[in-house]
Amino acid sequence: MSTATPRAVEVVALGCADPRAPIGDDVMRSGPERMALRLMSRSAVLAYHAAREALAGAAWPDLTEAGLFMAVGASGSDLEQLRRILLASQGERGFTLARFGEQGLRVCNPLFAFQLMNNFTMAHTAILTGTRGPNAVLFSRGVGTLAALDEALAALRHGDCARALVGAADSAVHPVTALEHTRWHGELADAPAGEGAAVLALAAVDPRAGAPEPGAGPSRWHIASVEWSEGGAPRPGAPSRAALGIADDDAVVLHGWRADVAAELATALAGRAAPAVSVLSLPDCLAATAPLAWAEALSRAPATCHALAVVTADRDGGVGAVRFVRGAR
Repeated sequence: MSTATPRAVEVVALGCADPRAPIGDDVMRSGPERMALRLMSRSAVLAYHAAREALAGAAWPDLTEAGLFMAVGASGSDLEQLRRILLASQGERGFTLARFGEQGLRVCNPLFAFQLMNNFTMAHTAILTGTRGPNAVLFSRGVGTLAALDEALAALRHGDCARALVGAADSAVHPVTALEHTRWHGELADAPAGEGAAVLALAAVDPRAGAPEPGAGPSRWHIASVEWSEGGAPRPGAPSRAALGIADDDAVVLHGWRADVAAELATALAGRAAPAVSVLSLPDCLAATAPLAWAEALSRAPATCHALAVVTADRDGGVGAVRFVRGAR
């Protein structure tokens, strides 16, 4: 899939819930949101923290029409509540939907459903931040998160909103999620799992309009293109620069969910005259990995860098690239 986007979509600010410094219990106890936070899944708490940080940097005076587009992973629910449901849902031959409906749902707090429904990762963030514009939530295990970015760019491009938050939150260390991936991928010591969230604050800029966003100028990053493919593990035939929309003189920063995947992709993207490919060392946070990589790459980019492609590869063989250009309209 390929999407070319207008250069008039710029990155105003970014916010992160760093996987190397997960949100502590202090966040759960602080502020007027504490009651709502107690009903939220871990991913929802991380998403809200990242969105709040991005909004602080953006300093938008009104969020009424701002969009919110997020990618989310599996539900990260409270294990004790989940255990009660499963035990009450057992029939003679194990778990049954009939017992689940008749008995399982009755033994837990009714508000527990907010943790089970992973779309509430986005919904809680919208409620707590006050965004009321176009929105979407998409399931992702990695590169699929670029579809959420694509949705946000389309909304900005077509005038559905002038400002939007886009990102993802996920936890690969939740016991249920970890068990699922161990079952499918085996024990992988060189693929550390983590959790986190990252959110970009984006704005559509019309050169014919009046005053630009606060702080807008030639140093701000714009999103030039988004390219991704889902499936087909990157091997020696991994996507080339051209296939991912990367120019020969672009700086490239990549993250592979496993060390050997990153190495193979780096080799495929290296060029004779191209700048060296940099490899990020981040835990795999599934849906949140791509935006965490974008945020890390943008924050590290030197002032002399004018075009940057951030490439990510996920556990399912998906590969995607987001190309950022500085100061282009």
